Amino acid sequence: MKIARLKLSDGSYFPAEQSKDNFWILAGFLTDDVSWYETSSYREFINNPHEIETGGNYIMLEKEGNDVLLACQYDDDFEPYIKMSQQEFLSILDQWEALVKLRPAEIIIFKKNDSYILEGRNAPSQE
Repeated sequence: MKIARLKLSDGSYFPAEQSKDNFWILAGFLTDDVSWYETSSYREFINNPHEIETGGNYIMLEKEGNDVLLACQYDDDFEPYIKMSQQEFLSILDQWEALVKLRPAEIIIFKKNDSYILEGRNAPSQE
């Protein structure tokens, strides 16, 4: 199921349409907090058993067992949120880093069962 479509505009990715359900949270995390930056701080957070919460400009992350919850940090009660395994969260970061290096015109985010697949479309020519 396609959950979000992000378009490259003026050097940044922006949501191109309304995301289904609460998946705008993931789209906002990728476009606002991660963007073109290194993902190492989020990887360190996942790999540090003593860190339970962290945040960025837009999203708050909280570990819950082997899962991670993502919510807009401007919502006082941590609602709404999306929940995924920490392993899946790291997979999303890997996919995002690989795609933004290619600078496709669009990045589509799909959800299949408990997995997220990021796909670049209309990649610029490699001349």
